[in-house]
Parts: sequence; structure tokens; C-alpha cells
Amino acid sequence: MLVEKFKKNFCKLPYTKNFNIAYREAYQVDPMTARDEKIDMNNNSIEDVEIKRILEHEITEPLNDGTQRSALYIIPFELTKQPTEDWIRLFIKAWNDLLLHNSKHRPGIASVSGNKIILNGTTIEEVEDCHREALERAVKFANDGLRESKKEK
Repeated sequence: MLVEKFKKNFCKLPYTKNFNIAYREAYQVDPMTARDEKIDMNNNSIEDVEIKRILEHEITEPLNDGTQRSALYIIPFELTKQPTEDWIRLFIKAWNDLLLHNSKHRPGIASVSGNKIILNGTTIEEVEDCHREALERAVKFANDGLRESKKEK
């Protein structure tokens, strides 16, 4: 089945409730030196928004009817929590503008709805080859930007 191929090829990290812990374990990052997920600024505790998992049951099958973009999927990713409007704005800016993408990157396909990032119009191969890294960097950019704006206030 296509979803099984997608899971096997895309997600080299185990599916866990905490994507960040899985990342640390897979890449042997020492948790004592890694960035703490909860940061206290002005007595406010902030937990970063992280990608939790791919919502396999919500991946759409392409139409494949020969029309433009008919071979592309809609692929949703669950987040650890619902982000704020400021976080969403920073994430979309990073997705569309950062110079971190390769030639397969598709600016304009990412959106955020509730606690999901949705890539609307991509292929399994593109997610494997470039969108995964772009997602991770855009999430980090949004978390860092939100943290900086909180410091300035």
C-alpha cells in the first residue's frame, strides 16, 4: 500500500508522542546539552511547537486524471499543540522565503489548520527528499522567532 511505502521511506525516526526525543535518540544528541523544550521568560513557560507525526489516515490519494497537479498529494502533519497566529505567520514566512530549499521545494503549499501543518500539492518523493528538512527548519524558525518576540516584550 502507498501509505506503508510512505511511512517506511519518509520517517526514519520512530513515531512517538515527542518528535524531539525521537530526533535526539536517532541522531544521538545528548539531552543534557540539547535545547530544553520548556523555556521560562518573564515567568511564562513556553513549550515549543514540534512535529509529532504524519497523519497517515488523512493523506489524500492523487486524482491522476491527467490535469495539472493531479498526481500530487495533500499530506498533513500533527503538531504537539495548536500554534498561535504569530507562530503560524513565522512558519509560513520561513516555508515560503528561507533560502534552505532545493529545486524540488514548493513555496506556497504549506498551511496550518488547528494543530496540523498541511502540505497541499506535493509528492511522496519530494517530502522524503526536501520537505522534511524544510519543515524542521521552518518549525525551528517559528519557535525561535516567537521566543525572541517574547523576550523583547
